[in-house]
Amino acid sequence: MSVSRKKKMVNFEFMRIVSMLMIITWHIVVHGGLDGVVDNYGRVFDIILGIIIVHVNSFILLMGYFQYKNKFKFNKVLELLGISWFYRIFIILVFILILKETFTAGFLFLSLVPIDMNNNYWFINVYVLVYALSPFFNILIKKMNKQQHLALLVLLFFCFSFLPLISGDSIFSNDDHAPIQMIFMYFVGAYLGKYDILKKGMFSKYSNKKKIMCCVIFFFISVILNLGLFKIGNMMQSVDGSILQILGNYIVAARLNYGNPFVIIQTISYFMIFKNLTFKEGKLSNLILKISPYCLGVYLITENLLIKESLYDFLKLNVTYFTYDFNFFIWMLLMILLIFVLCILFEMIRSFIFKCIGKLGFFRNFKLKLDNFTKLVNGVLQ
Repeated sequence: MSVSRKKKMVNFEFMRIVSMLMIITWHIVVHGGLDGVVDNYGRVFDIILGIIIVHVNSFILLMGYFQYKNKFKFNKVLELLGISWFYRIFIILVFILILKETFTAGFLFLSLVPIDMNNNYWFINVYVLVYALSPFFNILIKKMNKQQHLALLVLLFFCFSFLPLISGDSIFSNDDHAPIQMIFMYFVGAYLGKYDILKKGMFSKYSNKKKIMCCVIFFFISVILNLGLFKIGNMMQSVDGSILQILGNYIVAARLNYGNPFVIIQTISYFMIFKNLTFKEGKLSNLILKISPYCLGVYLITENLLIKESLYDFLKLNVTYFTYDFNFFIWMLLMILLIFVLCILFEMIRSFIFKCIGKLGFFRNFKLKLDNFTKLVNGVLQ
């Protein structure tokens, strides 16, 4: 990728960083049990989750935005699976050799096979699946005109966002980890990449600042409507033995679902905010471009099964240590930044070591053979 192209992408690289910080925050609140806190502080955590829920969707949206016009690269699939495999092996070795933990043979087998079979990283599995299917999606995207593409999005939205909301996933299932939700977001991202929706109509006369402001307004309207719908669902739940109670249960269950209609609108607004951001060349842009390639390591470290079972207790970030005062939120913010920085540094070290190993004779020959194989696969899928 050329330097000039990289400079044009600083806004999206910044979005990757913000989304990863959101993921850390989400994991602290959810895995730490803080979403179970009651009273006014519980409402604060509800609002936090309602704002940051766009994190996962945004990565798939970004993939669709660029990948619909790019060639499939099989080595990217191998790279993602390889890095994931490294962290699973490394973290288990740390727990065994340093922390003296013991594990069952079944757990070790499921954790150490190249393909994650122990649900360590559900998002990596789904991301790789969507990316692997992208050449076939792109054939359809290239042949569809704008109206056909929009009609497909409306159909997917109705079937896999609206219907699951009002039926409790009984018509079509679309839980948080459903591949169909991420496939839908891929097509949304491709639509946003192929047709700049803010360059036509009333938005065409707006400056970038006004476009960003409009997107921010849409973003928070979506958050408020989702929270409002949740409150309505709670009230409907109190109507015993009625259809309203059943529908209320469905609405409450879907509030923090990635396929929630309001979450999808919120994600698109979030994406468009960053799309219209501009950065001048300088230290900040360089820092963003330097950090963003290592964000994956943050997810792979913090979401590892063994890490997330102990990290938040170790950092006193779970519900047991919640102090019902503002100091806890300051501590939480500091730990979010510390986790991010330490994981970025570790991923930088891992990347440097891998590059050094890759220069050795054996690995260089292996990489040449692998490159030839990937070229063959890429040729078949173009």
